[in-house]
Amino acid sequence: MLGSSRCLLLVALLTLAGCRWDTPSELDLTTLDTGRYSSRPLIAPTHGSEYHGRILESVRMMEAVAVPADIDPALTRHGVVIPLATPPFAMVTLSDVMKPVLEKHNMMAGVATTGDDAEAYTADRSKQRTITLNILRFRDEETARQAARELDAADFTVSAENVAVDIPGYPGAHSHWRPSVPTLGATVAHGVYVVVVYVGQPSIDLTALTATARAAFDRQLALLDTFEPTPTDRIATLPVDSDGMLARMIPARTGRWSYPAIDFIAFDELMVSGVVLGPRAAGVGQMSAAQRAELGWDRQALVGWGNTLDRLRDPEAARRYAAMVAESRSTDEPLTAPPIPETTCFRAPLNEKLPITRFVRHSCVLTYDRYVAIVYGADDDDVRRKTAAQYALLRNTR
Repeated sequence: MLGSSRCLLLVALLTLAGCRWDTPSELDLTTLDTGRYSSRPLIAPTHGSEYHGRILESVRMMEAVAVPADIDPALTRHGVVIPLATPPFAMVTLSDVMKPVLEKHNMMAGVATTGDDAEAYTADRSKQRTITLNILRFRDEETARQAARELDAADFTVSAENVAVDIPGYPGAHSHWRPSVPTLGATVAHGVYVVVVYVGQPSIDLTALTATARAAFDRQLALLDTFEPTPTDRIATLPVDSDGMLARMIPARTGRWSYPAIDFIAFDELMVSGVVLGPRAAGVGQMSAAQRAELGWDRQALVGWGNTLDRLRDPEAARRYAAMVAESRSTDEPLTAPPIPETTCFRAPLNEKLPITRFVRHSCVLTYDRYVAIVYGADDDDVRRKTAAQYALLRNTR
């Protein structure tokens, strides 16, 4: 017998909420129902294509992005860090008029993040303190300088009210604003990179806007100085799974390696798959920097619709993180989990106005050693089988 099953509606500290099984720590993997899912790791390809490499370089750059709160302490509501591997994806955070410039100068990689004042958060971003950071990679320094000038010039043409502005301490920067609107855009080239910053605040104060832009440049350029860009001729050879994280995950398509991919989903948001985030980018947007530091986040791998594998400092940290994830889903319906240790499952309500929710209704949270896997399935049985296979895969790759 594998042990008795019980639905635990109330849990003790560091124990997950939801339906779970009490089982031996080393159960017989052959007894698990894994359905069509394999529990054997795929062999990682040696590398992908140049397109895959641009995504991987963008993911690498996520480790060198400034935290908005380090620029302005009021910007405590930190959004996710997103890779912008090609000009079309960069339009999520940049003006559409900039796309031809990025295409002309063959933008190679990019990344963006946002921050705002959580205390004064409102749906109307023009009435709050905000910042958006864009870091764009080009093939050489001269190309970056040309792109910076042309990006600002293109954005300048959007409104006849725009006026050029100087950023203190950055004579080579390009910046503009509309005197009747409390926002400012600033662009500067730095090595092979172009940094584009958008700043907003509730009141019209050019001194405050330029001071924030300068602080953003100070912080971001210093971080870029610590980052080593991949040489242009080696972009296509970047390893697709240097940390072995993706090999420990159920692939998006059975029997096929989950190559790096970015795609648009609802509301111009991006979905990233087949990548491994480093410790600075992992978990951003999910919890505070203090919480991430306390847990000792090491890596986060992403595959398909929301499936993640997080590697924490130690098993205890993994259990704490899993408990936090479960608590965030406490309003969802508990779902009986597969008969594996430290696993809880949930069924979220379907939002008829948001069809995308059908892909993330059925989920399980699995803890194994220092790993936490969040698994999504098509229905109750599918998510249980997929989670069982994920558990077996982690056992088979330890």
